[in-house]
Amino acid sequence: MPTYFDKRLKPCRTCGTAPALEHWASGGPVYAVRCNNPHRPDTCSDAFCFSKTSNPEETIARWNFYQSAPWRHDRITLDWLDRRKDDLREIESAPVALLAEACTYCQSWDNPFSAEIARRAGNILEYERASDAAEKGKIVRAAALSFGIRVF
Repeated sequence: MPTYFDKRLKPCRTCGTAPALEHWASGGPVYAVRCNNPHRPDTCSDAFCFSKTSNPEETIARWNFYQSAPWRHDRITLDWLDRRKDDLREIESAPVALLAEACTYCQSWDNPFSAEIARRAGNILEYERASDAAEKGKIVRAAALSFGIRVF
């Protein structure tokens, strides 16, 4: 199985290790990105599974998208991401309701979807200055509520 190191790949968010693009051809061409940590935790496998495609460019895009936020490590989140990934490619133009939904699949309020909700509500500076997760959560919940959306 050939392995490629591509500068466009973001490091693994779970363990910080540089990833590698893998390619194999059993049953047709398949590409996936795997973090190169030999002692990687099981949670690194979620990103690997999410990144699998038959196109190397799409595989890189999926890996980088997965690394962009602190996603929860469960099958429900992976299924949701698989259905909504194209809608979230351009965060700046995504509907606020979708951004709020994405926040619920993240492990913390420190994610690009929360930041975008705060930006649209005019609270981005307050969000960026917030020192802890509880404070960021309060800001995002208030920002979402200004659009008529309740986030838990």
